[in-house]
Amino acid sequence: MTRTASQWFNRNSFVFRSAQRRLRVAAARSPDSSKCRRARSVSASGAPVHLIFLGLVVLNLVAGFHALGTLMAVGIMVLPAASARFWVRRLGPLVALATGIALLTSIAGLLLSYHADWPTSPVIVLGLGGVYLLSMAFAPRGVLRQRLTHPRHLRA
Repeated sequence: MTRTASQWFNRNSFVFRSAQRRLRVAAARSPDSSKCRRARSVSASGAPVHLIFLGLVVLNLVAGFHALGTLMAVGIMVLPAASARFWVRRLGPLVALATGIALLTSIAGLLLSYHADWPTSPVIVLGLGGVYLLSMAFAPRGVLRQRLTHPRHLRA
């Protein structure tokens, strides 16, 4: 016997009752506001800005899933930031470098895919993967640099 959505989620169904029970247990386990310190924001607009940012991330992922596919969208979002992390430590330069890496590899991937008649998104992600491998190998915080340089020892 197959059930419809209204049968699965009506008030007397097992799914609805178990979800309601989990919500009650989670509410009972939540810390009391008088006993724990709440996270504070620097400004009063912290929560709305956070929600706007989350909305933009979700829109980016949904548009990327429809245009590129799951792995390509995740690769295009993650690889520039992961590559930039090998080169810089602070957030501002990391965002600028990740944006630059994404922009340059996207343009190079578009040009290469156009002239070689290859699919676009795999070429862009392969370029980003190449930048990640080069960053991992040759960046100041990469594998080769850390293996070749000896750590300084303190001397008395």
